[in-house]
Amino acid sequence: MVEIKTFEEGPESGRLAALRVPMDVSPGGEVWFFDMRQGAIPMELDYPAYLENLLVTKGVIGWQYLYCAPEDCGMGFFPIVDGLTEMLDVFPRLFPAHDYTDLRARLEARL
Repeated sequence: MVEIKTFEEGPESGRLAALRVPMDVSPGGEVWFFDMRQGAIPMELDYPAYLENLLVTKGVIGWQYLYCAPEDCGMGFFPIVDGLTEMLDVFPRLFPAHDYTDLRARLEARL
């Protein structure tokens, strides 16, 4: 049995995140990101990691693309690149206790 539960959505943006928990997967389940321009994309993290990264990114629109395979980032990703770039320019100054190196590398890999 597989069950998909939406746990975050931006109705005005056409994006949502959902947890897929098949019986044969770890308790963290599979996290999927949906963008109406791109469709459903599996994310490279589990639910606890999703919540951690939600806090780190402060929910900047489209941060989820940084945890989707680069080849899956397309039509939905490119309109939000400027916002992600700005996040990675500003956040290290605002939140110096956190290292944003990994997120910067993820963004560069998707450009």
